[in-house]
Amino acid sequence: MIGRAGRPAMVLCGVLVGLATVHPLAAQELEPDAYEVAPIGLNFASVSYTFSKGDVSFAPALPLDDTAAHIQALVLSYGRSVNLAGRSGQIGFGVPLLQGSIHASYLGDQYQVNRGGLADPRFRVAINLYGAPAMDLPTFVRHRPHTLFGVSLSGVVPVGQYDQGKLINLGTNRWAFRPEAGLSHRIDRWTLELYGGVWLFTTNDSFYRGGRREQQPIGEVQFHVEYLLRPRLSATFNSNFYSGGRTTVNGRENVDLQQITRRRHPQDAARPTQRTPCRRELGRVHDDWRRVHQRVRGLLIHVGSGFLGSITHNQAGG
Repeated sequence: MIGRAGRPAMVLCGVLVGLATVHPLAAQELEPDAYEVAPIGLNFASVSYTFSKGDVSFAPALPLDDTAAHIQALVLSYGRSVNLAGRSGQIGFGVPLLQGSIHASYLGDQYQVNRGGLADPRFRVAINLYGAPAMDLPTFVRHRPHTLFGVSLSGVVPVGQYDQGKLINLGTNRWAFRPEAGLSHRIDRWTLELYGGVWLFTTNDSFYRGGRREQQPIGEVQFHVEYLLRPRLSATFNSNFYSGGRTTVNGRENVDLQQITRRRHPQDAARPTQRTPCRRELGRVHDDWRRVHQRVRGLLIHVGSGFLGSITHNQAGG
């Protein structure tokens, strides 16, 4: 629960929420506690491993059918709570390594593609503008906020493995940024959270075989409800809606507008563990990460399973 005073040993690592994401299309994410308050100087470490298999959906601009993938992902992440202009802040980054194979039909022929290496790293910077000044540990223990308001900037750095001569790549060869604002309000045992953000994409001027690919922004709204049953045990409901993301290749608009709502129904979980089953949405196979946190003398270890979707939304590889 965001900013829950009296639980300093169980502060959630909001810095790392989403950093275990391999793919920049993070509008599908459900990120409760993303603006978690922590005492200044707290470090976060994360190791995430995922194995997934299933269908992979590519843009209609590419005539691929009957796609299937077997993918392994290892994501290393680090974050730290910091003082940003006198306010509680968080910085973090994640580095994903992928290994996998994809089988697809291309113009009637069957192809088997294997890829392995570095995907696009991701970073996040967040600051709480209201309700959470920068605090040392003793001050943090006494702090009892009821309302929090914060903003953040997440981004994807295009340094992953990429070759414009291939139809499927690990990297995307473009920058992606998501500015976001989040509001949290606590009423007795209830915590209500509302986030709103938008993913912005730069142009890939080295798309498949010299093409140029552009993508419209993807807007997203998240809503989270948490009820504290007892210390370290709560029931949660999480939902989001996102829309946008239509792509253009060489000036030709694709029929790939994305619009969907996701919900995670209430479930009792020993906080801060969260787990949801594997699911398919818009052809991507992903597993909402499971978080198990344990703070040991200022070190918060985050272990879990992260998102795994199509190896690329940029349709590179081959």
